[in-house]
Amino acid sequence: RDQNDVLIGLMNRNRRHAGWNANETFALSIMSHDTTWARMPGKEFQQYNVTRKFSAPLIDGWPRESPKGTKLGYTKAIKSFSDQGGGYVSIDSSVNLNITLASRDILVDMITRGNIDTIIAIHDRFVDTLSHFWHWQISPDPDETNITLGNENNLSTFIIRGRNGSWLKGWLYNHQNAAYNNTEDVLRIVKQGFTANFKIAMTLGMGTEPVAYRIATGINIDNACINFDALFQGLQVIYLI
Repeated sequence: RDQNDVLIGLMNRNRRHAGWNANETFALSIMSHDTTWARMPGKEFQQYNVTRKFSAPLIDGWPRESPKGTKLGYTKAIKSFSDQGGGYVSIDSSVNLNITLASRDILVDMITRGNIDTIIAIHDRFVDTLSHFWHWQISPDPDETNITLGNENNLSTFIIRGRNGSWLKGWLYNHQNAAYNNTEDVLRIVKQGFTANFKIAMTLGMGTEPVAYRIATGINIDNACINFDALFQGLQVIYLI
């Protein structure tokens, strides 16, 4: 791993390949600062059912994939932001997960802001005719990280600390009716019901961790505003006079 790079991967299983048929719908891969923040189990899951190594939403504690021969997920929108070093993607995997609705909007901004190297904002929406336990989870490498939870300005927070003073700090905007069910090697946020929305912002960096504030439509982090209802617009920057 290059210590000076931030590598972010987003999967959706829009196509099925004969040589690879892993459960990767809505999977995340995040590496930076010589630390693996989010990983997947690969073929290990088929052998040992290692759900704790998933960095992807689970339904009732398990991954889901559509059976062979069915329609798969699709990409709804892609937008790049030349001035932000990142972009926006909207994907749908309702069929993959075999529920009424499964959509993810994700925004990545790679402009350095103080100690922040990257900002990630995610809005996941799930709907079904049956009630479920909806698990939103990230699995960092436990040999490189440790996880702590907290609260900040009416926001639920989690911090994954990595190597050499690095961190991934996250905020759960809509923490109502959510519970953390962590183990030492996985961050897991659980909601229950016929619907579940997860509005989550994350930052990657080193040094002093940033502080965020709640606003009407999202989160303000170091004068960068995240509007979860309009992630396609990118971050909105507030200039103080």
